[in-house]
Amino acid sequence: MRCIGVPKYPSSRLSAEGSKEQHVIFQMATLIQDSIVDGPGLRLAVFCQGCPHRCEGCHNPEALDPAGGTTGTTEQVVELMAKNPLCAGVTLTGGEPFMQAEAMAELARAAHACGRNVVTYTGYRLETLLAGLDETPGWRALLENSDWLVEGPFDLENRTLGLPWRGSTNQRVLNAPQSVAQGCAVEVEDVHRVDRSNQAEQTATAAAPASPTSAQAAAQPVNATEPCE
Repeated sequence: MRCIGVPKYPSSRLSAEGSKEQHVIFQMATLIQDSIVDGPGLRLAVFCQGCPHRCEGCHNPEALDPAGGTTGTTEQVVELMAKNPLCAGVTLTGGEPFMQAEAMAELARAAHACGRNVVTYTGYRLETLLAGLDETPGWRALLENSDWLVEGPFDLENRTLGLPWRGSTNQRVLNAPQSVAQGCAVEVEDVHRVDRSNQAEQTATAAAPASPTSAQAAAQPVNATEPCE
């Protein structure tokens, strides 16, 4: 099952079987369907393989080694999203999605073409990503095609169970496209409101798949801070 309007993707490499049908291939630790903790609504969480940060207390140590995991494709993820009309969006986490930024950017575009929103997690600070936008392939595309960015390394000393989407208090939830456009962090102040808005959208559209236009509009971060000075 495919979403209407999802393009055929050029692949950075062919599948191991040498298939003539090319998709973007990436390295992943696992996929989790129906996640309720990795962003608004019911989500498909893609755990990328490989991470340079080595945060103390990391809850996914098996995802650290870039040589580990297994291969996944954009087509695989798109088909899983398309089969579940209650899936609000895809969450790119890990591991470190920005280690495979070009593939993750294509996956984010595919999610939007399916009418889903995109949350991207990263251990990098936004300021580091902005400084490398023009030098690192895929960083700009992944930021611009994410609706929300949960950024910052996990800090064991500041671990929290009380903040939605985050594991420690040093991490921020940002409006990704606005942060790129303005060149600084544009935070989402009321993440709970984002969750409530998404739940209302899902309830209203559960009987039929959302169109890309309506879903992308619903995905806009709510109650962001004032523009950067």
